[in-house]
Amino acid sequence: MIREIVREEVRDGIERYLNPTFLQMIREGVDRMQHIFDAVIACDDKHDQLRLRIEILEKLASPATR
Repeated sequence: MIREIVREEVRDGIERYLNPTFLQMIREGVDRMQHIFDAVIACDDKHDQLRLRIEILEKLASPATR
């Protein structure tokens, strides 16, 4: 209960002081990274895990994702 109240207060404070567009970019980035991590974790084959990690790094390094 207290943890949820504190979490809400922190979120409200952050949203009040940060640019809403910047906050949306953070949310989208976190969602995208969670999806990527889930895909890597779900992959049983070590070679496929390595390939996925390389693809992720290439995408993150790409100017189009910045």
